[in-house]
Amino acid sequence: MVDGPEEVRTAKQLHLPILRAILARDAGTAQQASLQLNDYLVSFALGVATRNARVGRMGAPQY
Repeated sequence: MVDGPEEVRTAKQLHLPILRAILARDAGTAQQASLQLNDYLVSFALGVATRNARVGRMGAPQY
């Protein structure tokens, strides 16, 4: 799997608030931003697994 331009944009949008909060020493905001990133990553992983299951993919993923 290769990250396309949309995934790269989304990753930037989700990582920047974490980094900004860390620089501002705002633990609460960093925590919330980290949870948002985690929610996205879980959703993305489940989407990939669901698509792979639908097409009957067998074996290890090919990168």
